[in-house]
Amino acid sequence: MKARQLTFSFFGTIFRIAIVALLVLFIVRIGEKAYDFGYRVFAEESMEPAPGRDIEVVITQDKGAYDIGKMLEEKGLIRDAKLFYVQEKLSSYKGKTKPGNYTLNTSMQAEEMLKTISAIEVSEEASTTEETETPDEGAGDVTQNPVEEEAGTEESVEGGTEESPEESTEEDVQE
Repeated sequence: MKARQLTFSFFGTIFRIAIVALLVLFIVRIGEKAYDFGYRVFAEESMEPAPGRDIEVVITQDKGAYDIGKMLEEKGLIRDAKLFYVQEKLSSYKGKTKPGNYTLNTSMQAEEMLKTISAIEVSEEASTTEETETPDEGAGDVTQNPVEEEAGTEESVEGGTEESPEESTEEDVQE
């Protein structure tokens, strides 16, 4: 009877150790996956190196971040729709996606894609101001050529007594 209890005790202990080992292994695996996912949220690389391929994407009003992510994954623009969803939620473009037709590239990172599909339209006032601005505005400002400024600086640093081209021209005109 004692041998039987000893045998059950031995196998019970082995079973408990095996359960604890499996539990530890399971926790380590989950930790690795969580770390990998978290790292990829901030450091995910593009699908292809530049120049990549251009792919047309249509985003409708009813699509949320996860739906957009699934569509981008299907078209080969991203690796993981869930990752794109988290990146969108953590970015400054959260909830700012605009419906429309977009050309995205496989060499773009998720942040660049979010920027493109969340593009803020230029207001009419800003575009009108740009159109009415003429190149003659500010033409009265006199600025010295950077090359001339550098030449003048070199002469003063060297301590030479040579005249700069401007000074010689002014003196020639006065004489």
